[in-house]
Parts: sequence; C-alpha cells; structure tokens
Amino acid sequence: MPVIFENRDIKIEIEPSELPWFKIFTQYPYKEMCEVPKEIKIQGSRLEQRV
Repeated sequence: MPVIFENRDIKIEIEPSELPWFKIFTQYPYKEMCEVPKEIKIQGSRLEQRV
C-alpha cells in the first residue's frame, strides 16, 4: 500500500481501488482501539479530515 503520511504516532495508507479509501494505523501495535491514547486518536481524525 502506498503510504501518504507517516509520523512517530501514526501512518496513513491509501487502498488503491475503483473507490480508493484510507487505512490509518498506529506505529505502536495496540490490540484494541480503546488502548490508543486520546491524543493519537485526535491526531488521526484531524489528518483524515485534511486528506
């Protein structure tokens, strides 16, 4: 997958398809979304809105 953004907390990839979509990953392998710190969740949400 092509990485379109990456920093120390998150990575955003684009899934090439007829209707492309984004995949947002944390750099640390959290098992559950509830384990992800609030700051990282907010950061991912803001970046997603900008892209």
